[in-house]
Amino acid sequence: MSEIEHTPGPWSVSFESVDPEWAIVATQGGRVVANVNADHLQDANARLIAAAPDLLEAVADLISLTRVVRLSVRLEYDQLKRIDRAKAAIAKDEGRQP
Repeated sequence: MSEIEHTPGPWSVSFESVDPEWAIVATQGGRVVANVNADHLQDANARLIAAAPDLLEAVADLISLTRVVRLSVRLEYDQLKRIDRAKAAIAKDEGRQP
């Protein structure tokens, strides 16, 4: 994984915004990462955004683990495709082509 180009996590969600039409996703220091419109998907969208740094780190850790596993185990085609999907997701996050 390359250098972090986003606001480092952890991020959290607050539904106690100044404007009740919005939820706020922010860092522990209070830096706003995103404002999420208060439609019926607000809660789920805000939680997904807040989890993004943790999800990215977890996927990167799993990819690193698969490098070790590949040395001792022969992976099947569908398992390799899953790893490729994870790599593509990280590439998308970093603004690269997979």
